[in-house]
Amino acid sequence: MDKAKQTLKHYWWVATIAAIVIVLTAAALLVTSGTITLPGGFGGPKQEPEEEPLPAWGWNEIIRHHERDDCWVVVDVRIYDISDWEYPGEADIADACGILDASKYFSEAGRAEPPAELQIGVYPKYGLEIREEE
Repeated sequence: MDKAKQTLKHYWWVATIAAIVIVLTAAALLVTSGTITLPGGFGGPKQEPEEEPLPAWGWNEIIRHHERDDCWVVVDVRIYDISDWEYPGEADIADACGILDASKYFSEAGRAEPPAELQIGVYPKYGLEIREEE
C-alpha cells in the first residue's frame, strides 16, 4: 500500500508540473501573438516608430543648390539631394539642379525620378508652411 501512495503522489507532481508548463506556454503564446498585453507594454501589437515628416523647403533654398557638387532637384513635389549620386544614362542630370520640375531630365536618363533614399524634403505647391535656411 505504501508503494501505491508513492506512485500516486509521483503522478500528482507530474500532472501538476505538466499543467503549469501548459499554462505558461499558452500565456507566452497569447502575449507574443498580441492577443493580450501585459503591464509595462509587453505583448500587444507591435507599433512601428513614426517617421519624422520630411521638411518642406521653399524655392529660395532650393535654388541655392544648383552646382553639381551641391545639387538639389525637384520632381513633382519631392526634393532630392543628388550631389553624390551616380546617375545612370547619358543625360546630364546636373542641368536639372535648382530648377522647379526636373522630371524631363530623369525620363531622358531612363528613370522616373531619383532613388527614394535621396529624398530630403518636399516642395509645397499649395501654401504649406515652408522652411528657409538663414
